Amino acid sequence: MKKCKICQQVKDLKHFYKHKQTKDGVNIYCKTCQSKINAEYRKNNKEKVRKTTEEWRANNRERMLNKMKEYGAKNRQKLRDYAKTYAKNNKAKRSHWNAKRKAIKRSSIPSFVKYCDLESKRLKAIYTLCINISKTTGVEHHVDHMWPLADGGPHWSGNLQIIPAEENIKKRAKVDPAIKATIQEMLAEEERLHAER
Repeated sequence: MKKCKICQQVKDLKHFYKHKQTKDGVNIYCKTCQSKINAEYRKNNKEKVRKTTEEWRANNRERMLNKMKEYGAKNRQKLRDYAKTYAKNNKAKRSHWNAKRKAIKRSSIPSFVKYCDLESKRLKAIYTLCINISKTTGVEHHVDHMWPLADGGPHWSGNLQIIPAEENIKKRAKVDPAIKATIQEMLAEEERLHAER
């Protein structure tokens, strides 16, 4: 048991954060009071906290990714349950996000393949293959836009790849300039071939 220096309440040691420099190995303030101190500090030093956080993340990127990977591996079911619960409790938000994503996809379809049956078959084949790979390997895979839609990439079969979901999530909306240039060239060539038909 220990008395908090701020609220003066006597609490069990589990209600205090660990602190190596104290005799008993726990902080002098209870978790509740320490949280209030931290919140007040962040409120009064927003710019300093933001800068420090950005610097730490830049210097510890690998460490962060490894910790996230470890946590994800240990808590896979917990994270899935959370995602399901979140989706269930935020239907309007989820619907809005899906509608926005669909609109971006629709507006990202190149005009020359918009009503092309061959392109529709290619897209369907890619998504079907992705599902089959996920089932066969037991590892979830995603259909990824190599040149992301968020960066102006096309929703077109030549811009799609099947990669493990974990890689796709890590990749986010990043694109290699060389890949982007190649896709732009391929798209221009495809458009030229369609015009000739």
